[in-house]
Amino acid sequence: MLYNCVFISFAASNEQDEVHAQLMFAQKSFHELVTFLGLKPKTGETEVATGPFFMLWFEFCTDFKTRWRRENKNISKERCVDRERERERERERERERER
Repeated sequence: MLYNCVFISFAASNEQDEVHAQLMFAQKSFHELVTFLGLKPKTGETEVATGPFFMLWFEFCTDFKTRWRRENKNISKERCVDRERERERERERERERER
């Protein structure tokens, strides 16, 4: 019974250490990203808060998604026009062969 308690305590400690290491990695990665993007903390704060960062990130993602959809529509239209032109060329070739 004591062995089980020690083993469970050891496993929990290892899991806690792993979660702590993941947290440290995430914090370091966030700090590096904020530094790379050149974001500065608000006046009176020492670090950039996650809230304003993710608000900017959400706006970027929304704009990107809108532009992506618009570009995909344009590409689809271009492809339709190209297919129609190719069909027209094929019809012209068929007409020429018939003559």
